[in-house]
Amino acid sequence: MNHLMVDIETLSTEKTAAILSIGACYFDPATNEIGNTFYRNVDTQSCLDAGLTESQSTRDWWAKQGESAKAVLSTPEPEPLYDVLLAFFSFAVGSKRVWANAPSFDCDILSNAYQATGLTKPWKYWQERDCRTIKDLAHGLMADKVTMIKHYALDDALWQARCVMTQLNRERTGSWKDIDTLKKDGREVLAYSTETKRTEVITVDKHVSQMWIYYVELPGAPADG
Repeated sequence: MNHLMVDIETLSTEKTAAILSIGACYFDPATNEIGNTFYRNVDTQSCLDAGLTESQSTRDWWAKQGESAKAVLSTPEPEPLYDVLLAFFSFAVGSKRVWANAPSFDCDILSNAYQATGLTKPWKYWQERDCRTIKDLAHGLMADKVTMIKHYALDDALWQARCVMTQLNRERTGSWKDIDTLKKDGREVLAYSTETKRTEVITVDKHVSQMWIYYVELPGAPADG
């Protein structure tokens, strides 16, 4: 597996942000499988000592989050920033595609942290891919949010990887077609309508007026509200 999904939690939204935790997982869109995972909490003082920054507004935001989200930031025990980045380098080096939600946040903050500690980032900028773009293309058809803790970096990385796999597999099984072509078959498809801006299960017949739809033949797929 060489697709890597990365998610971080921070104490600021700036590129110089202190990092609270790093979560990541490998995944394979060809087989729809999740591979090895990574999770580490980071000692805040070690980030500040390295020149990373925090903001009061972000600290206030964290104070309003659920107890579960705050609890995972102390288990396992936070480690020095340098040690976590070194461990993450060993985990991430060799990946071909590095996904984040979005790279301009997670990847840029990690890049700054690696630079601040004198370490080498384990990928190049051209390997980065944007999970937010994939989610927009999905038009509401995303992976189910199974039991997960909000703002737990590993859970977020796992869900984002499933979203990417859902959309990439959808691209392999569907295509754009003229509505008149599909009407001849009168078949039921999972479709994104360019008219209603919704993804839903429809029967393509004479009552469907949209000029074009994105369709995927997935029997029993859930409709979008």
